[in-house]
Amino acid sequence: MIKSFQLVAPAGKASDENLELATPSMKALGYELKKDYFSYKPLPYLAASDEERARSLSEAWSSGEAVICLRGGYGCTRLLDLLDWEQLRKTSNLLIGHSDISALHLAFLKHGLSRTISGIMAAAEFTRLPDQALTLSSFEHGVQQESFQYEWVPSFYSSINYKVSGKLIPVTLSVLCSMVGSQHLPDFSESILILEDINEVPYKVDRMLTQLKLANIPQLCAAIIMGDFNNCGSEQELNRIFIDFAKSTKAPIINGLPFGHCLPRLNLPVGAEVELNFHSTATLKIIRY
Repeated sequence: MIKSFQLVAPAGKASDENLELATPSMKALGYELKKDYFSYKPLPYLAASDEERARSLSEAWSSGEAVICLRGGYGCTRLLDLLDWEQLRKTSNLLIGHSDISALHLAFLKHGLSRTISGIMAAAEFTRLPDQALTLSSFEHGVQQESFQYEWVPSFYSSINYKVSGKLIPVTLSVLCSMVGSQHLPDFSESILILEDINEVPYKVDRMLTQLKLANIPQLCAAIIMGDFNNCGSEQELNRIFIDFAKSTKAPIINGLPFGHCLPRLNLPVGAEVELNFHSTATLKIIRY
């Protein structure tokens, strides 16, 4: 049973206040936090140099002790060509984070590393979780590899009365788009793709979805779920974009999953086998890690 985490900062730096809150917040939930990250000197918008962040991540992963990210921000894509994927594959471990960490989720899936969770981070959501039953329970289920399911009522769907299964790929839309054309994207065939983002105006959401369409990604998916698009426009504006996007793919599209830059939120295992069932309500079930 996992009870301790190595802390890494592969992207942005965190405020001193959040750094101070990270350890007691996780300790209150029964987790020990080991902070090797603090030996590095931060840069203006990065936690450390690319080489230092890549080395820290590699050492933490290879230690065999579960790894949790400090926060998102920006910087993970800068590491992808620096990591020794063959060496990392020698260790089976767990990496947790979201937002910019989506770049690592996608690359780890591509290069055959297991396993990762798109989940809350030490100096971000863990510092403001007074009573978040859904967030904490899905975090625990993911860490301990326990099956769970979530049911919700969407406000938009492109089709109804279906059940599909596939590998789960839950990511931040803008990060996925930044990796289109790279050697670090996994195969999206028969996947259930979950997209979310924050602070993007509606036309930029439209543009990014169009980029995915031009890259033939939606056409490969078994289904697409729209998570939380925090401060990205009104529900009406976003649903109009989703309706237009749905015309470009045969995969069913549905919205409303509490996943993304939001609380409460689901913490979801990347690459897990899942089932999406939608009739009068939608149900996402984690079947196998």
